[in-house]
Amino acid sequence: MWDVVIAVEALLCVVFGCAAVAKLRSREALAVFVRALSDLRILPRRAVRPVATLVAVGEAAVAAGLLVACLAAFGLPMRFDARIPAALGLLTGAALLGGFTGTIVIALRRGIRKPCPCFGRAARPLGVRHVVRNLLLLCAALGGAAACALLAPPAALPAPEALTAVLAGAVCACPFVYVDDIVELFAPETTESIVQNRN
Repeated sequence: MWDVVIAVEALLCVVFGCAAVAKLRSREALAVFVRALSDLRILPRRAVRPVATLVAVGEAAVAAGLLVACLAAFGLPMRFDARIPAALGLLTGAALLGGFTGTIVIALRRGIRKPCPCFGRAARPLGVRHVVRNLLLLCAALGGAAACALLAPPAALPAPEALTAVLAGAVCACPFVYVDDIVELFAPETTESIVQNRN
């Protein structure tokens, strides 16, 4: 059972790590995210940049905490219970995902369907698929946090089992990170519709 927890930690580590890198890799990347958040017209204008920065830093912190938890699965010596950074990362991730989901739902209800560069530049507008993606990730984060609280982890998993769990989680993260690319592959938008969504 603990290998499933590790897989969830790896999945969310990759998802939040990719999201953080996409926003923090340059000033321009963060500015793109700030503009996208402003376009949703949910936050007061002066709060947009601080919130966008806080989100990006929070995503990086979640990825870091879950990375520590994944490394602990290989029996690396830790001066603390590895469940602590795992639980903190999972709960923080769940809070962020809840906020993301709520923001998207509000935007969609208002008829706002601007692209959101969650994982870098995006051309496709927000849609129900983003809500579903975030809800699935939210369930994974809450389930992982509950497992960390209720289950006693083994002293160390066999290295092949731990590696399999980490790789499985990392692979499962790909559809979540590249959901827009997958949708574009099977249902490409016309140039006119993309321009209309940006305006």
